[in-house]
Amino acid sequence: MATIRPSKPSDKATIVPLVNKIYDECSGHLYKPGRIRLTPAEFDRFHSSGELIVAELAGEVVGCIRYSRGSGPECKEISILVVDSKVQGQGIGSQIMKWVFAAARKEGCTSLELEILYPKFQVDVYKDKIMTWYQRLGFAFEREADFGIVYPKMAELLVVECNFVILRKAL
Repeated sequence: MATIRPSKPSDKATIVPLVNKIYDECSGHLYKPGRIRLTPAEFDRFHSSGELIVAELAGEVVGCIRYSRGSGPECKEISILVVDSKVQGQGIGSQIMKWVFAAARKEGCTSLELEILYPKFQVDVYKDKIMTWYQRLGFAFEREADFGIVYPKMAELLVVECNFVILRKAL
């Protein structure tokens, strides 16, 4: 069983490369080469604001999630959920999510939301797998948004047009 805890400054050396490795594996085909998902400066900002939560297994950091303010005062947003590929399938992602559910309820939140980047004109088996996993946790389709309209500068890094699929879970 993993230990779930807030990030520490020393986690940066593990978390930044881990996030970029996992995002390259799952979303790299959507971006031009060299795209960085999490920079050291972003880690510092998310850590300083208390938004990064990490998972440790046998003293080693093996995953994380960003848990931040959402679209309203009673909603939190989750992003950057990653689990090291060496330990995927062991329930660590589910343990992280259980921590998030409990923390959100304790804070009086009534819902959680997340965004999944999805190609507009093609099926993406990996993204479908991720959406199915979130749906098993109780998330449901809320809406879609055009990534290029919401984040025009970031859209320039894409090799295919994409939407955000927004999922929400009532708590």
